[in-house]
Amino acid sequence: MAQVPRSSFRPKASDTKMLAKTLKDSKWVVKEWDRLKDKYANSFVAVLDCRVIAHHKSMKRLMEIVDKEFPHRKDFVTTEFISLKDVRWIR
Repeated sequence: MAQVPRSSFRPKASDTKMLAKTLKDSKWVVKEWDRLKDKYANSFVAVLDCRVIAHHKSMKRLMEIVDKEFPHRKDFVTTEFISLKDVRWIR
C-alpha cells in the first residue's frame, strides 16, 4: 500500500480565528433561515459578523460585490444560497 505524504500545512492562529468566525456565521444562517428565506429567496447571501452584507441572484456577482466592498475581510465572509425549497440540515 502506498503511503500518503505528510502535509506540511500547519494552521496558524489566524486560520483558527477565521474558522471560528465562519462557523458562528454559518450557525447564524441556520438560526435565521426562515427570516432570510422571506427576504432573500432564491438568492445568494454573504454573511459577516452575523449579518447579511450583500445578496444577489448570481454567485459571481455576489463575490464581485464582496471583493469590492470588503476586500480586507473577504476571507471571513460566509456565503449561502437561500432556497425556497425545504432544506434538510446535516448535523
